[in-house]
Amino acid sequence: MKKLTRADYLIRVLWLFLLYLVISFPPFFLMIMGNCEKNIQLELFFGALALIAYGLIIWWIASYYPKYRRWPVVTMSNGKKVLWGLGGLVVGRGLVSFFSWLNEALAHQGETANDMQINQILNGNKISVTFVVISLVFMAPVVEELIFRGLIMNLFFKDERFWWPIILSATLFSACHASTTIYSFLIYFSLGCVLAFIYRKTGNIKLSIGVHFLNNVVAFIPMLLIL
Repeated sequence: MKKLTRADYLIRVLWLFLLYLVISFPPFFLMIMGNCEKNIQLELFFGALALIAYGLIIWWIASYYPKYRRWPVVTMSNGKKVLWGLGGLVVGRGLVSFFSWLNEALAHQGETANDMQINQILNGNKISVTFVVISLVFMAPVVEELIFRGLIMNLFFKDERFWWPIILSATLFSACHASTTIYSFLIYFSLGCVLAFIYRKTGNIKLSIGVHFLNNVVAFIPMLLIL
């Protein structure tokens, strides 16, 4: 990676602000959709807008990612990929469970503000549930991994840096989720660290996307069971 000038850093920081603005649109559309349960046409409209927004973001970021990617993909067998995936899922869910317990025990918050927002949308009808599952279980992991691992970890540090890209990625990843306590912040920060570690060690963005997808599946199952 060539040495960056102040202008380069400024442009990349401004790009981060633009990315934060852009990725806020799909959840915004989903929130509006959740308030339109008495109007099926509006519900379908805003749900479709959320999916289209996610699709356009994936297309946009995926077109830039190869340009900035600096770490080669580590060649490994399918069995090793499975071990990485399952290991990341177990460690990630373990950390999430631990900080969730602290959040409930010390901050008296049974669920994070982010989960509360999701539950509010899921309290709608089957149309809302369908759009939320497609958006947050299938599409959000792709968008968030491309941005927080694929781009952010490659934009600001020298190639040999290991932990700083992980910390920056996890911090910004957690900051984009609604957190009202230090423990809820650590829930997403710890998960972000696991995903960033997997990407930094393997260079395989598809692997971190897979772990993120599995994490969201596990997280959504309890929410769907209580509907």
